[in-house]
Amino acid sequence: MTALGSMVRVRRRRVCHFIIDDEVAVNVVALLRGSIEFSTTPQCALLCPVTGMRIPLDARELAFITEISSSEWHHIDDQAECSNVDVNMVRSLAERGAVISDLDTPLAG
Repeated sequence: MTALGSMVRVRRRRVCHFIIDDEVAVNVVALLRGSIEFSTTPQCALLCPVTGMRIPLDARELAFITEISSSEWHHIDDQAECSNVDVNMVRSLAERGAVISDLDTPLAG
């Protein structure tokens, strides 16, 4: 991690709106055999209040967002270690807009 990376701070949005929806998929193998079968997988997303876009989240990312404060800034490296998650996951959340970063530009890989 670069020195710049360790200075980056993140926090949770004060208000977060999540949506949990079932993603429906057609079983292609069954379709080729002449029957129609569907499967569903639950998907979670954060609804971005600025763009209205859905930001897909997995279970670990959702858990992390619920752990951090919206009123206090957290250094990425420290918070990743404290939450026992990979720092790259936290950086990804910041890059996608799921958490707020104190950098004006996107985080560099």
